[in-house]
Amino acid sequence: MPNGFSKTFDCLARTTNSHALDVLIVALDVPNEEVRNQAVKAILKRRHPRGHVELLRRFHKLPDAIRNMLEPYAGTMGKALRQCANSGEQQLESNALQFIREFEIYDQVPILLEFLAEQSQQEHHRYCLETVEELANTLYEHVNQTTKDSKYLRDARLIQLRIVSALEKICGQPHIPGYERLLESLFILGDLEVGEIRKMLRQDGHPRRKHAEDLLRNSDHPGIMQLVVDFMALSHPSYLSFRCLAERDDPQFICHLLRTWPRSLTISQRKNFKQIESVCWLETQPLELDLIPTALHAKLLQFVNATSIKREFKLRVAEWVVSHGCEEARRAATDMLDELDGGRMHTLIEEGLDSDDEEVQAWATSQLRAKRVPEAFTKLIERLDSPMAQVQQAAREELEDFNLRRILTLYDLLDTQTCRLAGILIQKIDPDALQKLSQEMTGPMRSKRMRATQAAIAMGLQETLSDTFIQLLEDDDVLVRRTATEVVGQIPGAESLTALQGMLDDSNPRIREIAQQGIERLQSAPAPDAFAGE
Repeated sequence: MPNGFSKTFDCLARTTNSHALDVLIVALDVPNEEVRNQAVKAILKRRHPRGHVELLRRFHKLPDAIRNMLEPYAGTMGKALRQCANSGEQQLESNALQFIREFEIYDQVPILLEFLAEQSQQEHHRYCLETVEELANTLYEHVNQTTKDSKYLRDARLIQLRIVSALEKICGQPHIPGYERLLESLFILGDLEVGEIRKMLRQDGHPRRKHAEDLLRNSDHPGIMQLVVDFMALSHPSYLSFRCLAERDDPQFICHLLRTWPRSLTISQRKNFKQIESVCWLETQPLELDLIPTALHAKLLQFVNATSIKREFKLRVAEWVVSHGCEEARRAATDMLDELDGGRMHTLIEEGLDSDDEEVQAWATSQLRAKRVPEAFTKLIERLDSPMAQVQQAAREELEDFNLRRILTLYDLLDTQTCRLAGILIQKIDPDALQKLSQEMTGPMRSKRMRATQAAIAMGLQETLSDTFIQLLEDDDVLVRRTATEVVGQIPGAESLTALQGMLDDSNPRIREIAQQGIERLQSAPAPDAFAGE
């Protein structure tokens, strides 16, 4: 647009001449996009209610670009919004209410509630009611940050208090059409400190007691479900909260209860949850807990333990978690089962060992020693060869104390067969065991080198560690060299023969003698059959 044209609209925006607004309103309907845009900007700058009314009159057909221009000025249009929302002109009322919703003008909620109290015509009443409901929900999201993409709302808590006060006032009035929906908005935004909520839930004869009870028993809105949970922190909660906890079986409520379960219960919470002797969804046959996310299984056990439901139901929940829960929950369920019934624990572990579920079998393997299952050591050894990686790992972890260090300490107290078995086991338990043993055999301390070498011989690992034994032929210690020479002389292969020939020049005559004997032994041994195995 020419610069002079822009200056004209700027002048119309700034002048005090009342006719300027008339010109700008006419320009709103000019079939030229740039003219309309400039007119909208000028009207917004003038901040006059009549100009705002005309913008709202056209709101339903404004393009997105112009709607975006209106948003920063939404808070200055309160007077026009009130006028339009109760104008009696259906399109204008609808536009104003849509504007309030779209730009979340929470200051208008008390005004809308006034319109509802006046019991205006039915269609207008419905629009106002829907707007209040929508704003109550979006405000709840702001206050509780329930959505990641929720934009920041300044003073959200203060706005909440004002709207709760307005809702409380209208819900306390008799004969308000649609009060059930207003009551729900009050319960969504309010808490147990709100007087009207407290009266409805405490007074048996309250005229709106039944609807309040229905909300607690049936609503899946997190704000209302939280009221049930919050009751349990009071010294004397309403019996409605106990009924809801005992009778509600919808997945939304169950998951909300578990998701908001505290890290540690207060004295009042412990006392109140302990009064719960029945929970319907924990007493079904079979248990239907599949809708509970894995991340909530540990909290499920905490809830069950906090109640006084029958022992048989607690056992069933713990057994279910053992078969379906995450690792953390399985550990908690295991402790719970062990406390409730040690014998049943052994049965579950035995069943778990035969499970087709890798995670369940791994859990059972991890419990063999801790729960002192008969023949635990034998069962662990068997699972070192399991085709399931998690089961193998669980067996290794359970046998990790049966390691190389322990063998080096005890090998000379064991018989030959046990030593050979130990050599096989440590390789299954620790894939790096041979490398560690080789490092011990070539370490800086002579006593440790000697003991590791003797342990390798006792476990029958001479051929497996042949390279290390050949390396020991160059050891500074005579006894180590002599032992290595004896072992290499018994390991078939060209490498052994070559290494022994180098020992014929050793400074120690006894080592030279042993080397010669080893060479003769290897040279006289029959050559491997080239066609063996064909």
